[in-house]
Amino acid sequence: MINTRDYYINKLAESFRINFENKTSKEIGTGAYFDMTEVINYYGGIIEYNDLYEEKYQLDSYICKIDENGFNFKIIIDNEKAKKLKTTNEDGKTCYGNWNLFIMKLFYEVIINNEKIINMENGEIIFPNPDYVNNAIKHKKEKKKDKNNYKLFGTMNMFDIVPNFVFPVFENQGKYYLQNSDNTTEIDSFYEIVGKKYLNKIKPLTSSFNKMINIKDNYMVNDEPLVAFQISKENYFIGTINVFNDFIKSIQIENEMLSKSILDFQNEVKLAKSLER
Repeated sequence: MINTRDYYINKLAESFRINFENKTSKEIGTGAYFDMTEVINYYGGIIEYNDLYEEKYQLDSYICKIDENGFNFKIIIDNEKAKKLKTTNEDGKTCYGNWNLFIMKLFYEVIINNEKIINMENGEIIFPNPDYVNNAIKHKKEKKKDKNNYKLFGTMNMFDIVPNFVFPVFENQGKYYLQNSDNTTEIDSFYEIVGKKYLNKIKPLTSSFNKMINIKDNYMVNDEPLVAFQISKENYFIGTINVFNDFIKSIQIENEMLSKSILDFQNEVKLAKSLER
């Protein structure tokens, strides 16, 4: 049984194909090796790619009204969706069959909403439901933001030496990370802590036993790195470099090697900051 909607889409696509070929002298043929994006452009549309898809909303495309250089609608398509639809044959040629069917179905939504589009404001969502699209985009942005945020979780003393520098530990989506700061003035990246023997050394923060100064709930790349110093079995200092320099003056360090490590660290920070000027 023929799907009525698909039947009219195919009939409409055929009429647009004939008109396009007559006006541009370009042959579409079966469309297997012709990208119908050109047809979309010819009839006043732009195709743009973005990272749209995520599990909750599964949005792979939407259409909005625009008014730019003669174009009056924009089709935004998920990057991964586009890659899957454009396939390559054994000769290395790109096949557009599934891609063309996908974008022409979206083009059909523009045509049937043509009267509504004329009266729409620039940027308004044409298809699908605007609330659904806006919620999906908002949710995607929030997930991306969460993915880039690392919550200060605790500390890790690799060698169980006290007093000593320890590692501040961050949590992101149930996994634990250490900060990487090659120049000591900003966080370059976060790398995951793997291996049971290392994970077992992580101690969560307990505010009653920790002195935490100038810290935030969440950290990102390019933020100022944290310094963590274990004072005794249950007491830690966690804070920014400048605050650490003030804090360490009040601590009596009897171990010469540790004193030298602290001095070396402070000199390294001074050098890094002088090179930034």
